[in-house]
Amino acid sequence: MRNPLHSILVLLSIVVAQFLFGKKAAFPLGLILGYTAYGVALIVILCDLALMFVVYQIFSASFAKLKWIQNLRYRFESGQAWLAGGRWTRK
Repeated sequence: MRNPLHSILVLLSIVVAQFLFGKKAAFPLGLILGYTAYGVALIVILCDLALMFVVYQIFSASFAKLKWIQNLRYRFESGQAWLAGGRWTRK
């Protein structure tokens, strides 16, 4: 049986490698440290979901505070709506 502190440190090192270097570093590190491929994949997917949530919250806060970003966002959304209604890009 593994030492719980060892498991926590290994898990933490995989998470840090995922955030700093991405999947290409986290997978080999997790396999070298003794986790299965499915375990490492689960950790990486959960880290990606957490990172997407954090980035979404940061962008939402910045869009609310900066007026010119709101204007830019409106232009992108209106352009997207215009393209969606076009003859060649309609679904």
